[in-house]
Amino acid sequence: MDPTNEPAASEGQGRADFAYETILAWIVNGALKPGTVIQERSLSDRLSVSRTPLREALKRLESEGVLTRTGNRYLQVKVITAKDYSDNFQLRKLLEAHAIDLATGHLDPDMLDDLARRTRAQLDSSAEDAEDELRLDTELHEAIAGATGNALLLSFIQTLRRQQHLYDSRRMRARAQESADEHLRLLAALKAEDAEAAKAVMAEHLSNTHSFFFRNLMQ
Repeated sequence: MDPTNEPAASEGQGRADFAYETILAWIVNGALKPGTVIQERSLSDRLSVSRTPLREALKRLESEGVLTRTGNRYLQVKVITAKDYSDNFQLRKLLEAHAIDLATGHLDPDMLDDLARRTRAQLDSSAEDAEDELRLDTELHEAIAGATGNALLLSFIQTLRRQQHLYDSRRMRARAQESADEHLRLLAALKAEDAEAAKAVMAEHLSNTHSFFFRNLMQ
């Protein structure tokens, strides 16, 4: 998303939700970089929202660890450290494995087929669309968590994934094909209702992503 283009809320979308989703997208795609101080007046003008829904959105982002407060005054985009990233992945490995145990047998086969079809189309495409890749990745992980029937578990996994994406998600484009291959194997295991195979692929997928981060940390 280009921050120079003025966004607009869709019909029926709450102003706070609109502000939250837009600011989060700007953070994930690097338009608002780690360490950037949040300026309410500027954001309010850019988003065409009043301070009340904007502050509600900022409070939500702060509660999710996407924004942090410096002293008692300023909010800024969280600067993620290597330890933050490792801690995040340790929790994701535990929670997403448990999610697979709970979700196996409760996932719609047609939905799994659709995700697999779109993942293969992404692999076959020569176009590089980091936002579309992230969207598809999010759909898969949240479909698993959502099928657990545990709203708290879904919320925890969503929050951990948002925090992870504070690391410039565009740089993950270099791992797009490997990640898509892992997703296809994960989808096949889920469709076969093989929880152990699915957990093994998920652990491999997260470990490979974690290793990629540290290989590129100093670049």
